[in-house]
Amino acid sequence: MGRRSKLLWGFVLIIGLVSCGEEKGNTESQNAEDPKKQEELKTAENVFEDLSEEGIKKKIIGFISKNEDHFLSDSSFQFFRGKMNHDDVDDWVVAVNELEYAKKKLNESGNMTAIDYGYLGNYNHLFVIDGATGKWNGRPIGSSALRPLEIEIDFINSDQYQLAKIFYRVGTSKFVAIFNSSIPSFQEIFKWEIYNLSDTKNNGQPTAKVIEFEGMPNQKKKILVYEGAFANFSDEALVEDLFGYEPEIKKASLDPLHTFEYQLTEGKYGEIQK
Repeated sequence: MGRRSKLLWGFVLIIGLVSCGEEKGNTESQNAEDPKKQEELKTAENVFEDLSEEGIKKKIIGFISKNEDHFLSDSSFQFFRGKMNHDDVDDWVVAVNELEYAKKKLNESGNMTAIDYGYLGNYNHLFVIDGATGKWNGRPIGSSALRPLEIEIDFINSDQYQLAKIFYRVGTSKFVAIFNSSIPSFQEIFKWEIYNLSDTKNNGQPTAKVIEFEGMPNQKKKILVYEGAFANFSDEALVEDLFGYEPEIKKASLDPLHTFEYQLTEGKYGEIQK
């Protein structure tokens, strides 16, 4: 068995379990957040009174680090601005990465499985904060803490307000998810696997999809899923940097495999049947 196979076959079982539902595209996340931790966040009903970056950091640190140091520093935070509701005031989207805390907790517990999958757990968080009122909502995004969340703000299901596209890693798989991040609602409305570098359905070999958001810049969009192919895939680069390696993916089909539109009555994206 080659070097790559020895390393990647270890990812097969957990990736298969986590990603078995990606073909449904719009189900609730299989990487469910810790209910206790989410409840602790939701019961902290104080609004954000200081809406500067420093004020937001201080408030979030208070939410997350209750009884122990979670090692949050400036580099743990990413800040984004967007029109996340119907008023004219820009709102905040904040991603928080708890890698140092994940290392501490998982090493203390000896959870080698989670460590091997990039410190997998509820250590990446997303907060949406109303720029006018300071009201907020948030949740952990189950993922590998070695890769912070990647965020893009876009008009997706409406031409009146924006949502966040959330890109995250689970072991050697990468997903995109979209949440209805209006306050107080915070529901997943779409999810799909972009690539899987150890796909159980492909004998542990990598597979990929291309996800496109079709529509004008400031209008709601359809979501198209195409078959993908890797360009210049490097086994060596992957083995050297399992969680940092980002493969180049190109579209491998002219027609989409799946087309999704936002279903207002369902409050989520649903597939358009051909």
